[in-house]
Amino acid sequence: MTLPQLSDWQAEHLRITAFAKNIDAGGHHAWWKLLAEGEPENLVNRAAQGIWSAEGPFDLGRLTVNIGPGRVDIIAAPGVNP
Repeated sequence: MTLPQLSDWQAEHLRITAFAKNIDAGGHHAWWKLLAEGEPENLVNRAAQGIWSAEGPFDLGRLTVNIGPGRVDIIAAPGVNP
């Protein structure tokens, strides 16, 4: 079986994950504003669990920022065609 050439590959989404002992989800709006303009369309804030999530438009796609105890995930994906 022959693998496709590297130039034939396309990414469906990109994810960056960072692990740290002391991540403060309390500064969540700063995380979003650092990466995207405007306000997110969807917000989830579970302060008791230290979990915060935001999702919204970014360039021509969608951006999701998830912050939890010891972890941050930033996910960029293509937009959904209506």
